[in-house]
Amino acid sequence: MNRRRLGALAVVLGSILPAAAPLAAQSVARDSKNGSEDRSADRVEIRSGYFYHGLPFGSDAYLGPIDVLLNKGFNMSQAANRDRRIFGAAYGARHVRGAVFDPFGSVERSGGWGTFLREQILPIQAWAWIRSGFDWGAADNMTWYPNYFGHLIEGGISSRRLAEKLRAQGVPYARLFAGATTMAAAVINEMYTHPTLEHGTGATVADLYIFDLGGVLLFSSDAVARFFSEKLHASVWSSQASLTLPSGELANNANNLVFKLPIPFVERASFFVRTAVGSHVGATLHLDGYDLSLGVGADTHRQNIDPISGHETVDIRPSASLYLDRQGSLLASLYWSQVDHRLLTLNVYPGVLHDSFGAWVLVTRDEGVQLGISSRSALGLGIGADLGR
Repeated sequence: MNRRRLGALAVVLGSILPAAAPLAAQSVARDSKNGSEDRSADRVEIRSGYFYHGLPFGSDAYLGPIDVLLNKGFNMSQAANRDRRIFGAAYGARHVRGAVFDPFGSVERSGGWGTFLREQILPIQAWAWIRSGFDWGAADNMTWYPNYFGHLIEGGISSRRLAEKLRAQGVPYARLFAGATTMAAAVINEMYTHPTLEHGTGATVADLYIFDLGGVLLFSSDAVARFFSEKLHASVWSSQASLTLPSGELANNANNLVFKLPIPFVERASFFVRTAVGSHVGATLHLDGYDLSLGVGADTHRQNIDPISGHETVDIRPSASLYLDRQGSLLASLYWSQVDHRLLTLNVYPGVLHDSFGAWVLVTRDEGVQLGISSRSALGLGIGADLGR
């Protein structure tokens, strides 16, 4: 795809983002006429919980248990060297079984308890990164970062958010079901991420026993959920993960932990942070009931795993993102990345262009195009098509 065509496509896709706002407002007005929600002209009444608000549009409408399984469980499929044919991919079941049933032996085989604490638990490796002048080569052992921000906080919010929606829908034992779903996604993530390892590692012990389980338990506390929701304005914005036909590949999946951190004495803007398989920093503009967030940073291009120790390193490439949300429910996103199989991605969520359906389109670096749809009644599963070049 030449630069002129790519530039034109970016302009067209970018123009859809501001257009999504009035369309979502029209959706709210239609529902209000039907008497299904108590709304004012400018603000939808927030119901239910801290991370799920009962809104009939955006990521609130898309959320479901399959969303958590696909976006969290296969988060690393965003790397270019991962097999995205999830029904035919290799899985490290022995690796996870070893970590679960022999956690102490797994830690010893991975360098012992000192290495375990230094690399997995304590953020002391950050000092080496800072002293190096923020050299990414010195950040290889900073696995505490995805442990805290990905497994603990992102996983905890994902579990709490799903529980709040299930409870609002009257599902019995909503918190137990949401926690079990999130832990199932965590186990899938470890098996999918380590397909060739035959034994457990300290990293997976830390992930499953300390951070994944800890996140589910931690965010069951109202005080913790309230702090992250009201003080840090945190949420998880997932993409509309879809199975594409005819290849059966998983496409357009991501689990994004986002923060909108208040700036002292500034009311119309916040400091924006997104972290997932990569990180972005930027700003959020507060625009009369809508938030527009822009972030720039880098994404994981390739994931590398030592076949003996299980030690992980990543190669990164630049990326940028643009998000439009209303009251924390994501309406649309535009994502640019130098990762080969996802150069440009647009997501428009249910309740924006259509009351029940959302849509997405993805362009790869070799001019390939994928597109798909999601439904608010599909529990977070989308269907896509690979159109090729």
